[in-house]
Amino acid sequence: MGVISDAIDSLQDWCENLFKDGIKSQFDSISDLLTETFNKTTDDGGLISIFLTDHPVSFSGTSGGGTTIWATIEKLCNNIIVPISGFILAIILLNDLIQTVIRGNNFKDFDDSIFIKWIIKALCGVILASNVFYIASALFVRHRCLCKRYHDTFRFG
Repeated sequence: MGVISDAIDSLQDWCENLFKDGIKSQFDSISDLLTETFNKTTDDGGLISIFLTDHPVSFSGTSGGGTTIWATIEKLCNNIIVPISGFILAIILLNDLIQTVIRGNNFKDFDDSIFIKWIIKALCGVILASNVFYIASALFVRHRCLCKRYHDTFRFG
C-alpha cells in the first residue's frame, strides 16, 4: 500500500504544482499586459498626454490617425446601439400590445383606439432609437458650449 499511496501523493503534488504554475503565469501575463497598457497611455504621446491634459474647449476630436472620434462614436451608435435598442424596443412594444389587448376583459371591451396609441408609441420609440447618434452629439455640443462659457468666464489658459 505504501507504493500506491506514494504514487498518488506524487501525482497530486505534480497536479498542484502544474495548476499553481499555470495560474501564476496567467497572473504574470495579465500584470505585464496591464503595466504595458498603463505605460502606453501615460508616456509622452500617449492617450492621457494627448487628450486629457488639454482643456475641453481645445478638444477637436481628432486622434491624429486620420479618423475622428465623432466618426467612431457614429459607427458605435449605428452598428451597436441601434440594433440593441431596436431589439429591446421590439420586445417592449410586443409586450405592451399584448397587455393592452388582453386588458380589455378578454376582448369584450375591445376598442380600436388602443392600436392608434400603440402605433404612436412605436413611432416615438423608433424615432428615438434611430436618432441616438444625433441625440448624443447634441449632448456633447451642449456640454462643449458650457465648457467654453466657463472657460471664457474664468479666463483659463
